[in-house]
Amino acid sequence: MNIKQKILALGALLLGVGFLGASPAFAAEGYITAINLGGTGVMCEPRVGGTLWPVNGTTGANSKFYYCGTSTAASRGFSVYNPLKGISNVEPTIGTLMTTNTVRVYVFDSPLQYAQASGQNPVTVWNAQINKPAFSLFTALGNPENAIIVYENVPDTAAGYPAVKPQSTTLQNHDSRHETGHHFDRYNGMLSNSATFNNLYPDDQAWEAANNPQTVADNAAFAYWWGNKEELFAEQFAIATGSTARSPLDADTTNYFKCTYRFTNNWYMNQANPAAGTYATQCTP
Repeated sequence: MNIKQKILALGALLLGVGFLGASPAFAAEGYITAINLGGTGVMCEPRVGGTLWPVNGTTGANSKFYYCGTSTAASRGFSVYNPLKGISNVEPTIGTLMTTNTVRVYVFDSPLQYAQASGQNPVTVWNAQINKPAFSLFTALGNPENAIIVYENVPDTAAGYPAVKPQSTTLQNHDSRHETGHHFDRYNGMLSNSATFNNLYPDDQAWEAANNPQTVADNAAFAYWWGNKEELFAEQFAIATGSTARSPLDADTTNYFKCTYRFTNNWYMNQANPAAGTYATQCTP
């Protein structure tokens, strides 16, 4: 079943966490192996340059990182590759986790190009992905491939479809880390729904409400992240890996969600719960 058929069969929703199934045909191009996604003619070329996720091995068949755009520039895709590579360099266990679970990264020029590759309505894709240059797709149980989809800084200009505003490299970098956080969360047994995280979350909510002079406005503006524990964990993961691209969201998250951030940061750095005595005084893990 090709990527279009699987997405349609699963009724995939592009809401940050959706579904993608792909059984692409591999076609040799010299020493490079390229993927023709779903037989649509959208070719994804592996970018090979290291041994840790998102690139694993030195041949195209082993790559976990693909550029699916139309540019021939060798640098295309590396605004996404470099920060993800950095995560693996700092914490190799995360690279191992992503490789073990076959998490691939596909970089497209634009949402319109992704819509072509997946056989979806471009307007539907545009509406779901406006101001969001990256999202995660999780396959059905038993399918070996999961993915992070990223759009590079290329506007859509096709006649008859809405124009898509190009996103900054900084935001691509950040959202790629955020989406990595979703996979890290999931492959560690849903840390964002663990007993410890569930205990800490109301502590943060109470602290934020009592100490943030803009609590009403911020809770309205940041409801997507603060009102959803999975999204909060993923955003904190991005912050823990060194990105603070969404302002003032990230600063306020660090200031007012200290309990859950301590948990998330320690899982990123040490893959374990923090020691009880290392939390702020308002936290009850």
